[in-house]
Amino acid sequence: MSAPFDTPEDPLLHEYLRRLPAPKAPPSLAPRVLREIAARQAVLPWWRKPAADWPLAARAGLMGASAVVALLILSWIERGLGSWSSLSVSAGAVYGPESVLGSGWNITRVMSEAAATILRTIPSTIWWTLGVAMAAGYLGCIGVGGWVYRQWAAPGQEQ
Repeated sequence: MSAPFDTPEDPLLHEYLRRLPAPKAPPSLAPRVLREIAARQAVLPWWRKPAADWPLAARAGLMGASAVVALLILSWIERGLGSWSSLSVSAGAVYGPESVLGSGWNITRVMSEAAATILRTIPSTIWWTLGVAMAAGYLGCIGVGGWVYRQWAAPGQEQ
């Protein structure tokens, strides 16, 4: 007596398997998976967890480091522009006795004007070169990713 399907690649076998109903997961599977995830999260060191779960000293250090980086960026922008007065905004307008919304708007305006001034000083040939390089890099990543997928992630699926 012969087998109903000659080879594992037989189209009839695939059609038969597609018609089968999807297997149902046992009701206890989801709670077990969630318990396992929680157990794995519990043994992680603090620096591998979300920043909200870090110890207070580490969060304070992160905020301090972020403030230092922001101040360095602002000082670099100020050094590049010469002074904030070139933006026609005084410190009193930004830090004056205005509402929080007004101060936030002024800070946003100052930062956008500073960024626009910096971006205007860069020649257009550099922008075009950067754009072409970014497009080439993007297409290169897509090509390499496709090649890697075909080589290692999907072996035996010849096109």
